[in-house]
Amino acid sequence: MKWLTNSVQLVGAVHQEISAMPAEARRKGWARVGVVLVVAACFAALAGCSDNQAEKAAQEQAQKEAARKAALKEAFDVGDPTQNKHKGFKGGWPPGGDKKEAQK
Repeated sequence: MKWLTNSVQLVGAVHQEISAMPAEARRKGWARVGVVLVVAACFAALAGCSDNQAEKAAQEQAQKEAARKAALKEAFDVGDPTQNKHKGFKGGWPPGGDKKEAQK
C-alpha cells in the first residue's frame, strides 16, 4: 500500500506544479502527464504479459517434467518377478521356461 500512498502524493505534487503555471503551459503540462501515463501503462502491460507468459511456460515445463518422470518410473517398475500371476509364466529367465527344453 506504500506505492499507493506514494502515487497519490506524486499526483498531488504534479497537480500543484501544473496549477501554478500559466494557461498555455498548463495545457502542455497536462498533455505531458497524459503521455507519461500512457507510456507507463504500456510498460506495465508489457511487463505483466511477459511475467504471465514466463510463469505459464514454467508451469508447462514442470508438468512435462513430472509426466516424463512418471513415465520413466512406470517403465522401469517391474515389480516382484516371483509374484507374476500370468498363466504362461513358469519362473526364471526367459519367461516361459528354457529355450533348450522348448526345442526338444
